[in-house]
Amino acid sequence: MLTERPVDDAATKLLASTPRLEAALDETALRLRASTVHVLAGDVAGGAGLVVEPGRVVTNAHVVTGSPVHVETADGRRVRARVERRDTWRDLALLETEAHDPVPAPLGDETSLRPGSVVVALGHPLGWAGALALGIVHRVARDGPAASVRWIHADVRLAPGNSGGPLADAGGRVVGINAMVANGLGIAVPVSALRRFLVAPARRPRLGVRMRPIEVRVHGGRRGIGLLVVDTIARGAAERAGVRAGDVLIGADGVRFAAPFDLTDALALATAATMRIELVRNGSVREIDAPVDQPDPGARAA
Repeated sequence: MLTERPVDDAATKLLASTPRLEAALDETALRLRASTVHVLAGDVAGGAGLVVEPGRVVTNAHVVTGSPVHVETADGRRVRARVERRDTWRDLALLETEAHDPVPAPLGDETSLRPGSVVVALGHPLGWAGALALGIVHRVARDGPAASVRWIHADVRLAPGNSGGPLADAGGRVVGINAMVANGLGIAVPVSALRRFLVAPARRPRLGVRMRPIEVRVHGGRRGIGLLVVDTIARGAAERAGVRAGDVLIGADGVRFAAPFDLTDALALATAATMRIELVRNGSVREIDAPVDQPDPGARAA
């Protein structure tokens, strides 16, 4: 015997709105693809990039560690690119290209995001050009009494090739630059940090290393954030302390890294002339006391 069930108004409304949602996502994807390029560095198809001005592209600093650098536009053209500026603190790099016609992306405001806000990520995950991923904001982490936005955590599926691509809100406005995956969540550099980066390079105390964030397992297999040292600056603080390329930094001054920018914050708050760095080398955890160098106008490394 069949029995009648009450109508679920929420489900009915969701089904009724599905065509409109699909149309909105299609429109958002088209706009973002027009402003997103494929970034290739050396022999590696590193990730994605976002057109912010004619002839200028922003991507992650860790995407363009090799050379030469090229970008592929949405219509399939490949052009040479030059790294104009890098900020390993926020994992951002600015490229100059010969392609001046791609449409710059509309920038939004990440302060409007709340847990549960709908976001989309566009990039080239695992070689799939222009793939769109839909998710929601998990949290917007803030630091300090001024509560300035530091990074965006989103429950959105990312893969190698999404790095450097846009994270956009429901209206298609870019609110962040996708940087990495940590603990199953996508982490994006907020657009406010991108705006500051475009205006002027950051000047902060530094260790003299070039790094890229990776996921590590320490202490019984627990997942955490590590910073893989790609190389060290000659005669810089890290080199003088004995840090080597291939080391993975996992903590500073007794605090383990929980997010890619924790070293940035530790250096910004450092009051002593040295910092105790915890790192993994050849599978073993060790500690090194490193001096903290003061910045100079030409600094390009953390």
